[in-house]
Amino acid sequence: MKCADGVKNKIRPLFADLYDSLMFSYFDGIFGNAFCDDTTAPTAAVICCGDFYFAAGDKSFGADMLKFCSDNKNAVIVPDSEELAKALCACDGQLKIVKRYHTCPPENDFDTDKLRETLSRVQNMGQLKLSMIDEELYKKALAEQWSESFVCNFKDFADFSAHGFGYVLTDNGRIVSGTSAFSYYDKGVEIEVSTRKEYRLKGLAQITAAAFLLECVRRGLTPHWDARNLTSLSIAQKMGFVFRDEYIALEYK
Repeated sequence: MKCADGVKNKIRPLFADLYDSLMFSYFDGIFGNAFCDDTTAPTAAVICCGDFYFAAGDKSFGADMLKFCSDNKNAVIVPDSEELAKALCACDGQLKIVKRYHTCPPENDFDTDKLRETLSRVQNMGQLKLSMIDEELYKKALAEQWSESFVCNFKDFADFSAHGFGYVLTDNGRIVSGTSAFSYYDKGVEIEVSTRKEYRLKGLAQITAAAFLLECVRRGLTPHWDARNLTSLSIAQKMGFVFRDEYIALEYK
């Protein structure tokens, strides 16, 4: 497959059935790369954005599409149809089909009073400290695999501070939970939420998410929450997001 970054308008129709803010970032020229079978009249293409790979078009190019993610065991492959999903699985027996969930912001804006109430719970968290991600916390987030997605899709801290932001809870300086911008486009951001394993089920993600969403409201940005599982969907709904649809993706076993 050939680089398609110079023919974005030609591959755009192939992705008409897919919805994701990461694709908004790509088509805005901010994040990711794309490849297609033919730059003159493409019939198959893949958009690569970090660990996410959006595949669309002719299923006979399935093996070619997978070449871009075969060495990334954290890959999330989003096909434009169930037919393509099955074709991709047939090309690589290590792939499995999983369900994910799209959400959308509430129609009448977020309930900022409720978000502030959630944020106030940090006062009952003992020694845990809530902070906006600065350069020191940026480096700490990058240093660990579980938290690197808070900042890793930005070139450096200058890029992150100019186009992204995030909030983390720390325990004696150690990041234990956070919500940050996974990516951005001209009108919004994709949300990344994660908590260190031993600190889960304590409501920490809700606190950092509330801080992040209040900042989105202040900046006039549209936040996007793509839920990996039902737990993530539940947190999103508690924050005010509305379930949009269920979709299939592929991950490595």
